Amino acid sequence: MDSNADASFLDRLAERMGIEPEFKNARGEIVRTKPEIKRALLAALGIVAADEREAAAALDVLERSEWQRPLPPVQVVSAEAGALVVEIVLPAGTRVIEWRLAFEDGGERAGRDDFDRLPLLDARLLDGVRRQRRRLLIPEAVPWGYHRLELPAHRATMTLIVTPERCWLPPALANGRRMWGIAAQLYLLRSDENWGIGDFSDLRVLVELAAARGADVIGLNPLHALFPDDPEHASPYSPASRLLLNVLNIDVTAVPEFAQAASLLGGHPRESGNPGPTPRHPSLDPRFRGGDEVSPAATESAGVMRLIASAEFQQRLRECRSRHLVDYAEVAALKLQTLDLLFDACRSDASPRWRQFEAFRREGGELLQRNCVFLALREHFANAGLQADWHEWPEDYRDPASPAVARFAAENRRQVEFLAWLQWVADEQLGAAATKAKECGMAIGLYRDLAVGADRAGAETWVNAAAVVSGAQVGAPPDIHMPAGQSWGLPPFHPHALREEGYRSFVELVRANMRHAGGLRIDHAMGLLHLYWVPDGEPPAAGAYVRYPIEDLVGILALESHRHRCLVVGEDLGTVPEGFRERMATANILSYRVLFFEQDPETSEFTPPGDYPELALAVVGSHDLPTLRGWWEGRDLDLKERFGLFPEKDEAARQRAARRRDRAQLVAALRREGVLPESGEPDIPTLSRAAHAYLARTPSILAMAQIDDLTDEADPVNLPATTDEHPNWRRRLSMTLDELARRPRFLDITENFRAERAARPERQR
Repeated sequence: MDSNADASFLDRLAERMGIEPEFKNARGEIVRTKPEIKRALLAALGIVAADEREAAAALDVLERSEWQRPLPPVQVVSAEAGALVVEIVLPAGTRVIEWRLAFEDGGERAGRDDFDRLPLLDARLLDGVRRQRRRLLIPEAVPWGYHRLELPAHRATMTLIVTPERCWLPPALANGRRMWGIAAQLYLLRSDENWGIGDFSDLRVLVELAAARGADVIGLNPLHALFPDDPEHASPYSPASRLLLNVLNIDVTAVPEFAQAASLLGGHPRESGNPGPTPRHPSLDPRFRGGDEVSPAATESAGVMRLIASAEFQQRLRECRSRHLVDYAEVAALKLQTLDLLFDACRSDASPRWRQFEAFRREGGELLQRNCVFLALREHFANAGLQADWHEWPEDYRDPASPAVARFAAENRRQVEFLAWLQWVADEQLGAAATKAKECGMAIGLYRDLAVGADRAGAETWVNAAAVVSGAQVGAPPDIHMPAGQSWGLPPFHPHALREEGYRSFVELVRANMRHAGGLRIDHAMGLLHLYWVPDGEPPAAGAYVRYPIEDLVGILALESHRHRCLVVGEDLGTVPEGFRERMATANILSYRVLFFEQDPETSEFTPPGDYPELALAVVGSHDLPTLRGWWEGRDLDLKERFGLFPEKDEAARQRAARRRDRAQLVAALRREGVLPESGEPDIPTLSRAAHAYLARTPSILAMAQIDDLTDEADPVNLPATTDEHPNWRRRLSMTLDELARRPRFLDITENFRAERAARPERQR
């Protein structure tokens, strides 16, 4: 639009900042971005453009800044592109330029060129000085990695990121093998031993259970850190920080300090195992009940044992385990109180464990420290009755680099260390589950999920406020399934700030979530290309799309994917731009294909298994969708109507009619494929077996069953567009993992996956 002389300054400025002028909605209609929305989103980006004069001035500032810097802040290039080309801007008449390329591994390369002999790209007169943009060629191949290019004489530096063109795939997948696995929301797992919430030891049990049936992957919800001071803020997709782990997933009894204390009384800490007799939990040992005194040899751990042994604690623990919904507040109270005592048992400079923890802290560096300081500050202000949102804190505490924050960290060193110690324990236990997956022969192992954003009031935004936008939130425009649109309350990354910092925040995010993982799912992967922003205070329909540097972000994903040996899946549901899936496929990013949505838009017929793409993950549903049973029975439609999620009077009736049609189409598709009997209304067990057999036959290199469908849950784990109305992120599974292991439906479906996926699909397109 910059080249269009008739465009207004507002339109040109919005285009320059990545605000898209229009988009095509789910019905194929063109929705144009209104001027008032452009102004609101520009304001969120830090640019005032109330009228044409201000828009013109802002546009001039942007253009001048580009001509005043010799080097761009960052450049991402593919190693397969051959010679490295960098654009530099210097005054006309500059003679010799010297450059230095410092490699990530410590090596370097240097050179010199005549500036006026470099290919000229553009020129501009700025403040009486003619400046030229020319193309610098750096000969010879540059290895993958994060390097630094300098023009020493001009005090100019840029980050140079050299990447592969495609993400990593396990060799078995690259050679045509099809794999399968089980997807689970970790916190919903039920066992006789956990403390009312699924934990990392339950994950190890699930790994062994699935691997014994031939699975190669366990898919997980985001494991991001939530809010210890507000445990009922439970959405894994609205976390405090995507850089830390949720410490409520820690198995307290698997912490070595607990095991040491329990062993002094002859306890038997929990060990994960395959289906069979459930290992005894130390807190159920009779010697831990009734407040018996522990041995004097357990001085450091006596408090832990007294706490666990108390009748009150045991009663609370039993109640947590028996509840249908996760009681986050009570789980947090039980776990954090116990872990606090175990921390003291570990806290000794002479302890090998403490030295290991200190090494973990050094590796985490300032990023870990600041996140933990934030959590301590938030708890401090909550106890003082002040706002939990850091934007409302006293001004001195809104800046993580301020002297006030440094004083707080020093004065509260023990609490900050405790929070970092919890991260270490969580990381150890997640790592143990990943190791178990490798030992069991899983080709992928753990598959983690990266949420599209972090909570506005959380650690991630406080630690690096400049990288996010505070005046808008991520959402989705109205579509067929959510006619009112969605606003998720998550501040988006500032695309221009990301570039200015050399994509450091994005790199840190990807690395944190590929840790201990063989696969990473990018929630709402269209965010690599653009995100739908809703200005604060506006309804979801009053938003627009904002562009992101997709080639740069995909390149970084590819580099980190190879370094971590971690495949990437892009959740590409909703309004998918033309060409997006093709670009993802070129980069070896798997498409996320949901059975419920794989229908012909004209006939509503379900896509035959053979027509699924090979580079994809095929599933029945997801965390934002009803379970198979809930979909079949229309429970999700009942909930939406009850909570007023249909904006138009007749929408509920239309949705129910569409569901009746879709049910009939699904039955027809399953019968055409020969996985469902030709007559009779299928019951839920028969339908579930048939639907998973259908997915197992796809050529998609990955297929996964939702554990909620294996346990036959009726209610969804999440109902989008609700908060307190529906118990989102709380509904536990209706059976334990031990019970699941003996369930005929589980055995039948996993055996079918094993048999179908081992064979080559009959037809691939």
